[in-house]
Amino acid sequence: MGEEKCIEARRFESIENDITEIKNSLALHSKEIAELREGQAETRIYVKQIFERLDDLKALFRTGTSDTTDKWLKVVMELIKAIGIIAGIIAGIKILE
Repeated sequence: MGEEKCIEARRFESIENDITEIKNSLALHSKEIAELREGQAETRIYVKQIFERLDDLKALFRTGTSDTTDKWLKVVMELIKAIGIIAGIIAGIKILE
């Protein structure tokens, strides 16, 4: 009977150790998830600001093109598209980090 109590006590101790390990792991994962969410929120803000700036540039070039030629307008629009693509790639990389 004494041996059974000893085995049972070791089982409970093992279970308690497992629970403690799980709690520590859960706390670490919760902290990491919170950091990821914060980083994702910051990234969304940056992406939003980038696209707002691009929209501002588009509006600026559309209003200021009355004195320029169609060739210049096409070059500028292609440049804006390229900047948008680059910003999207950077945002995607930032989100994946």
